[in-house]
Amino acid sequence: MKIDSTRIKILLIERQLSVKEFCKINNLSYSTISAILRGQRIGQLKTIGQIADALDVSIDSILKEGE
Repeated sequence: MKIDSTRIKILLIERQLSVKEFCKINNLSYSTISAILRGQRIGQLKTIGQIADALDVSIDSILKEGE
């Protein structure tokens, strides 16, 4: 299961937030989230759920199709 980092970046742009601001507001680890967005980490299910909740979207909408 891989996160669609492009989709997340688009959602952050729409909300006019940097990754650092997003993490600070939602009490998420910047190093973890930035590594996930760069493709260096996959992300645990709990983290994926936290990202989706923080963006107020469904988990399906931030996962890559077919993976």
